[in-house]
Amino acid sequence: MSGAESGSVSISKGWGDLAKDGWNVLASFAHDEQTELRSTQRDFSASGIHPFAWGGQQYYLYQTSVNSVPANVQLIDGSGNLVGYFSPYQAANGGKCPQVTFANGARCRFDYPANVEDVAPARRTTGYIDAHYKINEKTTAWIDVLLSQYDMIPRYAPPAQPLLLTVGGALYNKDILPLITAGKVVNATTGATLATTDLTAGSYGIMNLRLYDAGGRTDDYGTNTKHIAAGVDGNAFGWDYKAAYVHSYTGYSDTAKGGYVSNVGLNALVAAGKFDPLMNTAGTADLSSIILRDRLDLQRTFLDTVSLDGNRDLFTLPGGAAAVGTGISWSHTRQTDDPSQILQTANAFQPTYPDSIVGGGAGNLPYEAGRSNFGAYAEIGLPVAKSFEATIDLRFDSYGKVKNSLGYGGLDSNGFTIPVGAQDQGVSSSKGTYKVQFKFTPITELALRGSYGTGFRAPRVFDIANPLSFAGNTAGSYNCPFTAPNPLAAGCQPPGSQYDVLAGGNPGSGSSALKPETSKQYTLGMVFEPTKNISAIIDFWNVKINDQISAIPEAVAFLNPSTYSYLFKVINDPIAQVPYLAFISAPINLTQSQYRGIDYDIRWGKDLSFGRVTGEISGTHLLKAEYQIPGLDGWQTSLGQYGPDQTVAFRDIIHLSATADVGAFSHTITANYKSGYHDESFTAGQAAIRVATSTGGLGGYVDFAGIDVKSYTLWDWQSVYHASKSWDMTLGIRNLFDHRPPFSAVIAGGGNQVGYDGRYADPTLRTVYARLKYVF
Repeated sequence: MSGAESGSVSISKGWGDLAKDGWNVLASFAHDEQTELRSTQRDFSASGIHPFAWGGQQYYLYQTSVNSVPANVQLIDGSGNLVGYFSPYQAANGGKCPQVTFANGARCRFDYPANVEDVAPARRTTGYIDAHYKINEKTTAWIDVLLSQYDMIPRYAPPAQPLLLTVGGALYNKDILPLITAGKVVNATTGATLATTDLTAGSYGIMNLRLYDAGGRTDDYGTNTKHIAAGVDGNAFGWDYKAAYVHSYTGYSDTAKGGYVSNVGLNALVAAGKFDPLMNTAGTADLSSIILRDRLDLQRTFLDTVSLDGNRDLFTLPGGAAAVGTGISWSHTRQTDDPSQILQTANAFQPTYPDSIVGGGAGNLPYEAGRSNFGAYAEIGLPVAKSFEATIDLRFDSYGKVKNSLGYGGLDSNGFTIPVGAQDQGVSSSKGTYKVQFKFTPITELALRGSYGTGFRAPRVFDIANPLSFAGNTAGSYNCPFTAPNPLAAGCQPPGSQYDVLAGGNPGSGSSALKPETSKQYTLGMVFEPTKNISAIIDFWNVKINDQISAIPEAVAFLNPSTYSYLFKVINDPIAQVPYLAFISAPINLTQSQYRGIDYDIRWGKDLSFGRVTGEISGTHLLKAEYQIPGLDGWQTSLGQYGPDQTVAFRDIIHLSATADVGAFSHTITANYKSGYHDESFTAGQAAIRVATSTGGLGGYVDFAGIDVKSYTLWDWQSVYHASKSWDMTLGIRNLFDHRPPFSAVIAGGGNQVGYDGRYADPTLRTVYARLKYVF
């Protein structure tokens, strides 16, 4: 099937000659667009229910949602105990679920992966100007201007939202009470028929709702970039120098384009009898009047840098002139976040604000923070002999504390986060780093090379200053990891539920602050060119990182609740307004990580009677990819497997190409290979894998150790016709053999798609493209 079409156009033009005219200008413009690829346009991603065989047993990957259409219901008694979870529609209709849903016990579940995109539509427009003016023979002024607008417009499944159901309210009395009175609801705790007396004082209900008729949630994520750099290049006092000022702006906006609805508007429709969330099936409601089409958020980053760089020869060595390069720079970074009123919901700034987004974020807080940093470096090149040269790099970086003009403290009596004004957050940090490298050429055909160095990376302003706020739901489903009398059990949901996520930065100071990452790395390799037609580059490398900045993955926390209990809290869900268990995702310093591998690039060529043939094989063979996670014993790894960090480190990534140049034609075939790996594993409590019954039906959820995902190779073909000095015409085919992504059961870290891992495989399948280039 078609889908994911793309096109681009670009033009560049230059004027003037710096040497002859004393000035020049280069201007370019480019625009490209990508259309959507819906999950249903590919059979491997068309549903969240995937049958597969492993180890002689039939299974199902079962990724559906309890947020359904019409809504499922949970009933909680006055002591906080779950006493019922069921589909009122199913109970009222003889156990049948309506269209677009699936029966799962007493509930109807929604196949959300059938309503997402494998590839989101996008468009990008970029303009660039580079101008130089020669002031005199030794001095040239220049300016670069880059303007870019990029919009990605993904569409997700229709709004999924737990909402409060008032026991004794009009909706409850209309749709729920008759079912209980008729004995059609089972007590989730005792297994007996639920009675109205089970709903003690203080009882409430939760509707797990899917607003199907609002359409897919659609965001326009816009990234607006403005980059201006200006400076002077010249020569003075024997130094070549460059003095520059750079101003960069990036604005990231989120605008609702459909699907999301107003909670106040939804309640009004329900109160007016125009929408029944417990009985209205798909395609029976008009929700157009409450769909949001507003800007939800605007995040901005400003970066200003002043720098001075210079280089000159120092003295002469047997191998040539020793040279030095040095420079200093000062930068200031400022970041702001300006969420809309409805994205903030009620808070200390707007305590009586009534509305929230059904199916979206909530509780976001504005902030404005920044910091300055200083850097200096020196590099010395030493040609010790004709066959041996060395380079020494020295660098010093210093980062100040983050200055947050809008910091936050604890909670007030209403449960709102308290603004406390300007705060210093994080810690100041500084460090010197170095790198030493050499190249030894014992014979013309062979060069040996190596390096050893250290690294330093301070946490981003965002990692520190971003306020903790509601960020939606967990990617996976879990059984509640806590039981009474643990107070966290008050936020538990039925088995196989998603939970709230709170995400933000780490504003701690002192010993609790985020520390910078530091690293040590070394390489050792060779360049071998036995003939003009054959070359080989091989490098062995090793990187060790201390205090790597990351967050504890959700699955690790849910499967080790006693270790990570500090990452959970019960919140009053900002939209549902009921107690919900929330997982806190915030950056911390991991202990250590280490990566080791071999990079290689081998090329050859030969002139034949019909033209010239060339080939290349390049890639990386990974030997180690391991890390430590605080709270887990020993080293963890992602090498050749889905790791605790929710990523895969491929043991082999290989690129192979062969080109035949025949007259005015150039034909190239390429192959890109990723090795296979062991996939994500699951416990039965994650409600992801179901065993097949003897008749092929759906059995219960089971523990599953994961499949072996197959290796993945894509072949591409491209032919170029050089019609003249001005015209080139290209015709190509990506994924020549229409190779499908290998099946993967991943549900965490891979996006909204189900059935394959969209981070590592291309769902577009065979793609034909054409390109026309004209030089004038």
